[in-house]
Amino acid sequence: MSASRSMFGFVDLTLILLGSVALIGQLDQREARASVAIKPNDPEEYREVVSVALAEIFPPNEARVSTRGKVWLNGLAERAKERRLAVGVAIDAPGPGGRMNGWEQAAARTAAIIYALEASGYPEDKIEPQLPHVRVGAPDIAISIGE
Repeated sequence: MSASRSMFGFVDLTLILLGSVALIGQLDQREARASVAIKPNDPEEYREVVSVALAEIFPPNEARVSTRGKVWLNGLAERAKERRLAVGVAIDAPGPGGRMNGWEQAAARTAAIIYALEASGYPEDKIEPQLPHVRVGAPDIAISIGE
């Protein structure tokens, strides 16, 4: 009885260890894919950075691009001439009546800029978002233009 119990214990432990190794391998694969997705941009890839105030592109507490913002983004699209763009929006403290927190608003504004650029005919595969940055002396909106 103790020999079969030891054998079952050994098999059980072996299966647990095998499952742990498989799980660790799967997590490493996911981490590698995620690190590529949120990898900071290489500063050498982007030669020019264009900065603009939030008020030029968005109405207060909004994530919709204003008419003036669309005109500015269309001008940027013509200037960039289908080079790579990296769009980053600063985290802004929501004002009174704001529906979103700072991170949500920065993400929504980044998506709105990307959508407006795509709507103006800019190639989708040439635009990438950057992680939001906390505004401490940083520009409100920074769009890096690459090669």
